[in-house]
Amino acid sequence: MGALRFVSCCVMLMASCVCAPAIGQCPAPGKPAISLFSNLPTAKDQSYVLAWTAPAGLQSGSTYLLERTADATFQTGVESFTSTSTAASLKSKVAGNFLHRVRAVQSCGTQGEPSDPVTIRIVDGSPVVIFSSQPPAVVRTVGDAASSASFEVRNLGGTPFSGYLSPKGAPFFTFPDSIVTLGPGEAKTFSIDFYSSFVNTPGTYQGLLTIESAGTIPDYPYPWALVNLTVAPKPVASRKPAPDADEPAPVFETEFVSFQATEPGSDPPPMTISVTNTRSTDLAIAAETGPDGWLVPSPGWNALPLRPGEKRTFQVSSRRIQGQAGGVLPRYAFLTVRTQDGKSSRVQFQDLDDKSGGACDVRTALLAESSSLIVPSVVSADYQVGGRRVVFVSKLLISNIGRDAATVDIYFTRDDGSGTSGFDCTKVKKATLAIPGSDALILTDPLAKLFGYGPADVVHGSFEIRSDKIAQVRADSVVDTPAPGGGFYGFQMPVMKRGTGAALNTDLWVTGLISNETYRSNLILSETSGQAATVLVSVFGPDGTLLFRTTKTIPPYAKLQAGLNDSEIFAGRVAVGAAASVTVLDGAGTVAAVATVIDRVNQDASCLVGRPQLADAASRKPVLKVGELPNRAAVPTVVTGYNSKPGRGPFPYESSVSITNPTSRAVRFQLTFVDGAGSERKTDVMTVGARRTVAYQSVLKEAFSITGDAQGLLFVDAEIGALVLSSKVYSNTDDGSFGDAIPVYPLNSAALTTALNKRQLLSDGFEHSTNEFRGARTNLILTEIAGKASEVEVKLFEKGKERQGPIGKGTFQLKAYEKLQLNRVVSALGAGGKDRTNILCDVTATAASQGAVVALGTRVDNLTADTKVLVLLPLNESQGSSVIGF
Repeated sequence: MGALRFVSCCVMLMASCVCAPAIGQCPAPGKPAISLFSNLPTAKDQSYVLAWTAPAGLQSGSTYLLERTADATFQTGVESFTSTSTAASLKSKVAGNFLHRVRAVQSCGTQGEPSDPVTIRIVDGSPVVIFSSQPPAVVRTVGDAASSASFEVRNLGGTPFSGYLSPKGAPFFTFPDSIVTLGPGEAKTFSIDFYSSFVNTPGTYQGLLTIESAGTIPDYPYPWALVNLTVAPKPVASRKPAPDADEPAPVFETEFVSFQATEPGSDPPPMTISVTNTRSTDLAIAAETGPDGWLVPSPGWNALPLRPGEKRTFQVSSRRIQGQAGGVLPRYAFLTVRTQDGKSSRVQFQDLDDKSGGACDVRTALLAESSSLIVPSVVSADYQVGGRRVVFVSKLLISNIGRDAATVDIYFTRDDGSGTSGFDCTKVKKATLAIPGSDALILTDPLAKLFGYGPADVVHGSFEIRSDKIAQVRADSVVDTPAPGGGFYGFQMPVMKRGTGAALNTDLWVTGLISNETYRSNLILSETSGQAATVLVSVFGPDGTLLFRTTKTIPPYAKLQAGLNDSEIFAGRVAVGAAASVTVLDGAGTVAAVATVIDRVNQDASCLVGRPQLADAASRKPVLKVGELPNRAAVPTVVTGYNSKPGRGPFPYESSVSITNPTSRAVRFQLTFVDGAGSERKTDVMTVGARRTVAYQSVLKEAFSITGDAQGLLFVDAEIGALVLSSKVYSNTDDGSFGDAIPVYPLNSAALTTALNKRQLLSDGFEHSTNEFRGARTNLILTEIAGKASEVEVKLFEKGKERQGPIGKGTFQLKAYEKLQLNRVVSALGAGGKDRTNILCDVTATAASQGAVVALGTRVDNLTADTKVLVLLPLNESQGSSVIGF
């Protein structure tokens, strides 16, 4: 046929596609150029990043094909990866010099010319030794037998390690075996013996333990650990605890302490903390620190037991030389106090260097093709409403997935109600931060730490994160609200790519808003491209009734919430399942919309992300037969039943689902539930009218009449792809309700990992506590949504140079449509020996996988049971993109 050659354009897993039949209608795109890669050697299993320029001639829906091989001719041993953006993160299990090239692929299948190749060197990697479990604090009483403790060390690196254990400080402990030899990935348990001469000597003994290399001094600093022994006097008879008494743990006056920000070359001033003995008897205590050994309590802080009711005040220091293995400042560690009867309590410390920001000198306008990251809302607030205290504090995590160091600029545009432009440097703040390669930077209350605001200032606004290496940078944001009894409620705030949202004459829809006696809903608008926009905001009830309408002008990079709070939007009316539309009427800006649905009692919230309305293509399609519903989206986890707070309640979990039709005609849809055993249930084909919403507060009960405990996967099938969906898992308790939004995935989502695309699904912020009554635990949900058996590899990495190798890993098989939940995933993958925070999780399909898998982390507060959902995404994809609806 010559120039009229037909091509196939229907890509696997696409919900629908339209073919351009002739090559003249689908010309080859231009040649991309690789613009970012590292010349540094990369360890096996360590992530590295490539980025490239977008070539001319690309059509909507195009993708990129990235090829890797050791063959300079690209004829043999070629591995292929696909990306929907101009960047990708990769890893290799094999050492060698590998060439990489990329080409653009039109949505119809026509491929362009490949880029010039670049070479990445993959090596075995140097030894990386960590304490995979810390030496525990030991308390004993005069006359007790001599004590010992054990700990584990692991070599995360790809080459063997040879060295020895070395005590620092007073010689009150020894090792039966002090020689450390570890192969790649190997772990060994060692014991500490405390000298028997201390059996009858009351006092406290504190030292340090380090692991030294037997060879030349490596560039990697080996770890330190605190060793603490307390020998308590023999208690008098009147102060002995009753047999089997359930005595309380010591109580710290705070859960979180931040050292003063100082230059990194010197230690900050010590911080003073207090711990109280709430028992009626004397209490001897000892302490341990982790996950790194840079926290040191003052000598003699626990030399004497705490008397009944005593509040002991002491200092804790940061020894930065002992924390170099922990990577970039700020870093976090826990000081855990233990008693002889096994009770414990902890306080978290943050150590940060002097990175205070100030007013920006100038904020240049980025080119149209330039990228940055937008956090649409950050907050530091502590105020009263109706006699009730309300506290919201943001936490920001910026992760550098690449091998090279990245410098990031953070711009803060405050929402002061006056419409501040993001280019007004008399008001806009800026901070510049350096993040080493394969590392992460975490800021609790960044508005306070970077710019000096405090919660009492009630400050909120938006962040833009820029970097010349933005392709290798990912960010996560969370908003916490402290619970009165300890722990936190809160929600994940999505981080979006620059330009995400509605543009001129397009609509953005958010569904799932609620205003009643339990919940209030606020709407947040954020300009994401650096140009002003005027928008029309409309809120519709579930029956399509217009409840609220206003026009707002949003300056460049501004965040706007004034006049879009619950009291203004709903004016006291009850609305369950309302939807908001945002239409850009004027201006070249793009506007993202998020809605926060907030519990009126405990201030827990869920964040719903606006999704652009797709074109209503009904006029271009033949009339569908009843039941012909070609557009499918998946809610990866739905649930009813199960007690959210064991020992109380029952307080069952429920899944809400909201389905809004933003088009001008009625749309047919159907729900399908696949339970844990693989059994399917379907509803009848239903209709949602124009501008109307179908809202299920318990979708399994209301749509499927399921009354017992059930969980699994939900599909929403529709005749057109314009429906806007949201979902939430929540529980109503006597402390108020809590939960978080669950993403909804179309079958052509970029957040799928398959054997064909080999995408790494990534999320930072996984956390693990060894004690189920404090801190948080993280579960991992893996769901297959394409109807074929799949296999994925899951790996966990700590921050810093520990990312040369995983602290835990596992391979998991999923049946068609199976939802697999790995509870306490850090323990499940063999890394649960100590408290950990800010863990990176990587989920990647193996070559044996046939289907498509999505992944979610659920970080559960062990005190409140509140859940924050961590969406695992490929690098350079954002939660606010049009391919993921919430």
